[in-house]
Amino acid sequence: RASKPRLARLVGTAVHPHPRCHRRQANVVAVSTDSAVRTIALEEAFLHPRVWQLFPASLQQRYEPVRARLSDVGPERIRQMDAAGIDMQVLSHVQPGIQVLADDQADLAVEVCREVNDWLAEVVAAQPSRYAGFAMLPT
Repeated sequence: RASKPRLARLVGTAVHPHPRCHRRQANVVAVSTDSAVRTIALEEAFLHPRVWQLFPASLQQRYEPVRARLSDVGPERIRQMDAAGIDMQVLSHVQPGIQVLADDQADLAVEVCREVNDWLAEVVAAQPSRYAGFAMLPT
């Protein structure tokens, strides 16, 4: 009898015994739900416009080449997911996020996090079979 992979032993049969990984997705796992295998990409980056406004010029310059792709959570991202064989993405805001704010701007950090998280909840609610999300925390 062949031994199950370590992750399958820890979480049971919900994890496919032989996860497939997409060459451009480092954090991809294949999960079995009943008889279907779904590929879920973890910590897939997005960039909220309000956080973009808070970035210093040097950080905006760094992200500018990929800003459009990071800001898209609509049909184009779903098309790219389908092309890559990804069934679901767990969205996570790029880093640094709210950490660009000074410690004395805690109230602003909480306000922006609430705005980003509310927006992310709407994105997930609009496509619950395609998206999940990690909350942005005011740290």
